[in-house]
Amino acid sequence: MKTMIAQGEFGVSKDPSVLYSAVLGSCVAACVFDPGMRVGGMNHILLPGGSAAAGYDEDRRFGAYLMELLINGMYSLGARRNHLEFKVFGGSKIFDARFNPGDLNIRFVQDFLKNEGFKIEASSLGGTVGRRVEFSPTTGKVRMRFISDGYNQPEPVRVQRKPPPAPAHSGELDLF
Repeated sequence: MKTMIAQGEFGVSKDPSVLYSAVLGSCVAACVFDPGMRVGGMNHILLPGGSAAAGYDEDRRFGAYLMELLINGMYSLGARRNHLEFKVFGGSKIFDARFNPGDLNIRFVQDFLKNEGFKIEASSLGGTVGRRVEFSPTTGKVRMRFISDGYNQPEPVRVQRKPPPAPAHSGELDLF
């Protein structure tokens, strides 16, 4: 069941039939997954900043509020803070203007996650074309496609992935 996440919205689920989707220009979407609990969620940030405690309709489009809703929604499904994996997408400069909300959104989500002690596992940020993102909350898999106007074909870009951390040496034994 495909569920569109519009600007200012978020969703969390443990239902394997759910597939979250968002179309992004200068907006940023954060996808989060707990591999042990097999739960995940996605948000769609229109503007950076805002108050995480706002709760008013006009404030729901802001990043701090949506990030808090997403993370707390994950906890309500049993996710564990130290197991959360984040993937972030969007932040394009789709208009030729001095003001670039995409850059502000990128900086916001990167700073927010860093300040909260979370790492970004994969990302596709910036550029000049939009993206369509589909996220499976129970597998953590993301499919991202660039959206073109037919004239400006985007160059293929590999999603940046961080290598898995080296195993801790606490008496573990690897068998081959």
